[in-house]
Amino acid sequence: MSDKNDIEEVEIETQPVKQKKQLSEQQLLNLKKARERATERKKELAQLSGKSKALKEEKLKLDAIEYDNLKKEEEIKKIKQKELDEIVNKPQKQTTVKPDVKKKKVKKIIYEDSSDDDDVETIVVRRKKEPREVEAPPIQQKQSTFNELAKMSIGKQLHDKLHQEKVNSLCSQLVNVRY
Repeated sequence: MSDKNDIEEVEIETQPVKQKKQLSEQQLLNLKKARERATERKKELAQLSGKSKALKEEKLKLDAIEYDNLKKEEEIKKIKQKELDEIVNKPQKQTTVKPDVKKKKVKKIIYEDSSDDDDVETIVVRRKKEPREVEAPPIQQKQSTFNELAKMSIGKQLHDKLHQEKVNSLCSQLVNVRY
């Protein structure tokens, strides 16, 4: 049993460890300064990247606020447009709803013959009115051109905004590639 408990010691041949090159004190100082500069540079880059991320977040927040403002402006424009349409349509309805309706005049001409008292002639004459042509007011034409101009203006603003966003994103991508 003693054989099992005994641990054989095996000698491992180790190769001698190569000694590092001996550096002079000047070289050690230079290495120390280089390490310090590298850590300072890493800190600066970390700060810059943090600021860059914060700037991107701020831009996103500003864009979101601007988007909300644009939506509110569009809603206000729609409301104003509806009000204008109602104002423009009211006079049109009043003019078309109230045509001049006059009572028909019936003229009776009675001729009496002196010889016959029983024969009475009644002649009824009715005059027909000439139909009036109601001209469409030119306001509708102006309204349609005003609507078209408003739509074109909004479309142009959206197009310009999208174009500006494309330019900004491309510029930001180019700036990020350099670093």
